[in-house]
Amino acid sequence: MRRGISLLWVHMEAIRQSTWKTKVLDARPILLALVVIGLTCTFDTGVFSQGLKFQSHIFRAFLIRGLGFLLVCGLGYGAKWMAGEIKKGNTLVRRWVQYGGAYFAFNLLLLLICWPGAYRQDEFWIINFARTLDYVYWQHYLTSMFYMVSWTVIPVLSSPIIIECLMASIVVGYLVAFYSTRLPKPRIALLFFIPFLLPPVLDNNLYPMRTTPWTYLILGVIAWLVTLGPQKAVNSPRRLWSLIALLALIGAWRAEGIILLAVFLPFILAYTWKSIGVQSRLALALMPLLGMKVLGLPMADDPGISSHRYEVTAFVGPLAPLIAKYENDPAHKQDIHSLAKVFNFEPFKKKPGGIAFWSGGVKDTFTPEEYLAARSAFLHLAMASPSSVWQERLQLFLESNGFGGFNQVRATNFVFDRDDHDQLDPLIKRKMARWPLFHPINAELRKQIVSLLQMREASGFKELPGSWLLYDGLLGFVAAFAALGVSLRKGNLMIVGACLAMLLCAAGIFLTAPQSFFFYYFYLYIGGPVLLLLAIFERKRRLQMGR
Repeated sequence: MRRGISLLWVHMEAIRQSTWKTKVLDARPILLALVVIGLTCTFDTGVFSQGLKFQSHIFRAFLIRGLGFLLVCGLGYGAKWMAGEIKKGNTLVRRWVQYGGAYFAFNLLLLLICWPGAYRQDEFWIINFARTLDYVYWQHYLTSMFYMVSWTVIPVLSSPIIIECLMASIVVGYLVAFYSTRLPKPRIALLFFIPFLLPPVLDNNLYPMRTTPWTYLILGVIAWLVTLGPQKAVNSPRRLWSLIALLALIGAWRAEGIILLAVFLPFILAYTWKSIGVQSRLALALMPLLGMKVLGLPMADDPGISSHRYEVTAFVGPLAPLIAKYENDPAHKQDIHSLAKVFNFEPFKKKPGGIAFWSGGVKDTFTPEEYLAARSAFLHLAMASPSSVWQERLQLFLESNGFGGFNQVRATNFVFDRDDHDQLDPLIKRKMARWPLFHPINAELRKQIVSLLQMREASGFKELPGSWLLYDGLLGFVAAFAALGVSLRKGNLMIVGACLAMLLCAAGIFLTAPQSFFFYYFYLYIGGPVLLLLAIFERKRRLQMGR
């Protein structure tokens, strides 16, 4: 242990020494960041409901401003580097800006038409609390921070969507640019645009929930590792620690991220093992996991999380068939008694598990011991009747992926209607009416385009022909398995690891998903085709290099 700590210390010292040896840092991006954050602090645009007077969250206020400052600095230095490379004649960077810029402009146009975005439900509560620097832990506090930091950089409530679109543009622009400069037929690289232009992807780009930025972080890391190769991917302390930070964030931001990180990290280590030193190997092996753990610590501040209420959602799905089968079975009386300490059975007799959870299916209070006993009872009943669990899980999975007769995306075409409707909580509807710059520019046009992206009729909730095909997440699974097959044959370790990580992550979602939402598998819906194209193009690139 002491040796490990000393090695990390030596590595950090090397970073410090290399920093002193580099040339003087250009201060212009720093000045830009100071100006941007200074302006958003000085002028109240109404995004934060209390301006700068956050006496109860003074540390959080400084933290958010600091992260906003770092974001602007990063964007500034990135733009400066790109401008310099283009001036030097770097074709890859020039095409990166061209292709990424075109996709970004297209998404911004969609956002203006659909302003303020494709909001559904939970994000309204995130906005409501984030305006006073409060977290909504149910969607992870990092999501609330993502909103707040975005607002400090672009002071409008829809700025998280702009940042999401920028992330998507950076990823797809880079992939198209890289392979257009490496393949014998450059135009074939344009195929990367296809998954990024599918209506469900464009709809999720306008949907400011953690699944979208989380997905683009994953794809960005995969693109980075695959295209740069093991020699260049982590050939500097800056790249190494940037990768570590991104992996920690991916692992922490969504519950299933821990599966993805646990599977993916060994492949990254094997991929880069011969290219990095002992200290770097140790840092790459330990620090993403430690960072994920540290990022998860604030979640314990929420009573709903610390009391295991959130964890209950992992097994509410199969609970309904198990209750129906064993409630009056004397042989399982103790298990039913343990479950009754945490759950109210009546809602589960009338509704599916995820809906029953929100309809009074879980008791307001229960002890940690009662939760653990209920979880053990559930596992005991599940092992007694695995067919009941499997049938419920399979049905939910098929519905999530478009096989239930309709797509599993909450309609947003009526969210901003003035007439009363049941899509929004009345409290949120009243609050939303006072939020600045949060009203459609053209309500009717917005309704038409948002409905088209969600493959629904603008006048109602009926799906359009073809909805079942475009909102069929099974295509992502097929593409990921195909990419895995191609990569196994060609020995592409990094793509094999990415495919296995995504598929096993999906297996975790399959086992624990409380409801049939499409966005649970969104990362694989777009990630599968991207991995398949990467596998094919890497094969072509290796053949080209071998000639």
